[in-house]
Amino acid sequence: MFPFLTDGEQVTVRSRGVYRAGDIVFAKLAPTDQAVLHYIAGEEGEYYKLMGAANLCRVELCRKTDVAGGLEHPQVSPRKVRLWHALLPLRRYMLWLCRK
Repeated sequence: MFPFLTDGEQVTVRSRGVYRAGDIVFAKLAPTDQAVLHYIAGEEGEYYKLMGAANLCRVELCRKTDVAGGLEHPQVSPRKVRLWHALLPLRRYMLWLCRK
């Protein structure tokens, strides 16, 4: 979840029941049962479309029932996450600058 979280940073996840676009969630991916910490990029029926903050194009699906919880600590504003998602065409360059 770079640039929102750094490697090795400890996080707290808590179940909320209702999640929206921009929320960072801990969930199992539908086809592989792989656990990820990604943000919600959208909804598609009974699925959430998830995307990692450093992903440039890959969107993954998870069932809404497979979300274990939302990120509670450290707090990341859903507004910042939605802005980051809107900057997707520039993300490659912004990530490069953040890592320098």
